[in-house]
Amino acid sequence: MRNKISIALATLSLATALPADTPEPGFAVTDLPGGGLTYTLGNGDYVSLGSVTVALYAEDGTLVRVLESFSPTSPVPPVSIVVDATETFTVFSRANGYVSGTYRVDLAGGPATWLSSELVYSPEFEDPDQLIFSTTGGLGDWTVERIDLVTGAVSVVSETYFSVVSSLELDSAGNLYLAHDADNDDESVIERFTPAQIAGPGIFAPGQGTVVHRGLEIPWSLELAPDDQTFYVGHGPSLGLHRISRFGPEAGQVLELLHLTNGEDVRTVQLLPGTSPAAYLPFQPPAGGRIVYAVLEASPYTHLRRALDPLRPTLAVGGPGTTGTGPFDVTLNGGPPNGTARVLLCPLGLYDPNEHVQLVGQVPVFYGLDRATLRPVAPLMTLDANGDGVLMLQNGKGPGTRALQALIYGPAGKLLGSTTAAFL
Repeated sequence: MRNKISIALATLSLATALPADTPEPGFAVTDLPGGGLTYTLGNGDYVSLGSVTVALYAEDGTLVRVLESFSPTSPVPPVSIVVDATETFTVFSRANGYVSGTYRVDLAGGPATWLSSELVYSPEFEDPDQLIFSTTGGLGDWTVERIDLVTGAVSVVSETYFSVVSSLELDSAGNLYLAHDADNDDESVIERFTPAQIAGPGIFAPGQGTVVHRGLEIPWSLELAPDDQTFYVGHGPSLGLHRISRFGPEAGQVLELLHLTNGEDVRTVQLLPGTSPAAYLPFQPPAGGRIVYAVLEASPYTHLRRALDPLRPTLAVGGPGTTGTGPFDVTLNGGPPNGTARVLLCPLGLYDPNEHVQLVGQVPVFYGLDRATLRPVAPLMTLDANGDGVLMLQNGKGPGTRALQALIYGPAGKLLGSTTAAFL
């Protein structure tokens, strides 16, 4: 997570809205409290930049404190908000046309300190007292610049103009990833520039970096995972359907995670890492992390805040065999479409609700069944196009005797994780 939220200049989509965002299988969307431009803190609280205030809110949306207020007679659009790594202060930018103000304020309370009139987009902390960011003079010519958070001094980093810098990102080694539309055709290039190349002032230009991805529709927000290898990107054309996707910096494959409702444009993507060894992958437990993203609705002009969470498949039992001997159904919901599942069971008294985890490749498999006594159930469960399936089994020992879980596999047979547990 690189501690930034930003909105780039764009033409809003004006298509008729559909009911909801559509996640890929293995994920779920949750509406979150909060409006304006927001940044989520590690404890779930968030800072919100609106047209006249910047404020700190609790995770449930309760106001903690207003950090700064501006004249209600001159509301202006929020441009960007960023929080330092220690979550001590925020830097935010607000604009009226091409007249802007960038400020710094402590999360413990204001007042805010004015830093610069520079229009600040996609800010990134290079160190606790310095941001690197993109900006434009309003004629389609973009530069990369730095701002000193103590003095407010601004310096130009890039040598020549870029055409529409949509987002920036830094990795832990200080390499800068810059997404720009080289040909003004809604297809972007993401280049990586080394710390030496961006030492500045005025020493790097388009085409001098290493291309890590080409052809993605405008990346409005880049977010690099802690592994410094995996990007989460909110992208889409100036007019049309927007998406959130994942890709590796050296690989061409883009995996779509979600597509937004028509009429909504993705503006920010923030990865909140989970607890290892859990991973942010489809069909995994929620401990793997979440993506908090912001969308901009064209009509009415509104920012909305949502989360994209992994959704673990569920296992349930039903029928006469759950209360005595006899047949019972094992039902799986939310698995991979057209995949399969292997149901396993062990004595109920040996089940561990805390669950263990085993990495199979890069996939964490969580299980509470006792490995020494578990056994597979035949036959293999076949999942339908919705990722659901049912097996009918026999219980010959009565209730209170068995715990069940299932391993889930994709259509090609790849292991993707496990289900929740069910009990006889």
